Amino acid sequence: QCRHGINLDSVSKYRLGFHSTMERISIPVQNGKGELSSIKWYKYNPTNGESKMIQPKGVHHQLFLYNEVADKQTVFITEGEFKAILLNQSGFPACCSTGGASNFRQEWASLFKGKDVIIVYDIDDAGKKGARKLCVILYPYAKSIKNVILFDVQDIPNGDITDYFVKKYKTIDDFKDLVEKTPLFSPSTNTSL
Repeated sequence: QCRHGINLDSVSKYRLGFHSTMERISIPVQNGKGELSSIKWYKYNPTNGESKMIQPKGVHHQLFLYNEVADKQTVFITEGEFKAILLNQSGFPACCSTGGASNFRQEWASLFKGKDVIIVYDIDDAGKKGARKLCVILYPYAKSIKNVILFDVQDIPNGDITDYFVKKYKTIDDFKDLVEKTPLFSPSTNTSL
């Protein structure tokens, strides 16, 4: 397994690759029909002001792995492609925006109509803000929403679901328990908005 907790079966299933000249991992992005529409490129240790993640110019943000969750009642939305792959690998149907925490498009909201949505964003400020924004966007459409807070990784800068499993050695049952204990989102009771 790599540092993202992704095993070789998932590397094969999601067709992750490596570009030796660019020294970046390639992440194919499919459209809602499962057809290749773009590729993102990830670099572990960017230098000279490089971005960790790049994609071709002119490419619009998309829902990564939506085809994995389109027919599911319960859907997890995470912050980043590797995290969505990890959750799917762990048995939790997940997708994400290819634009990160703050770039979930309003027009995607109707795709989650009647679904039970569980948001699992990073614990940094951008993740918290993005998760709250997503709760509001999805509230008129989703059957229910939970915004899971990963308390166990709060000691890790920018802690996330990968850290939860890989660095904190939490189990799938631990995560199920955390999700179960997370209260349902309601605008009237969520004072942090």
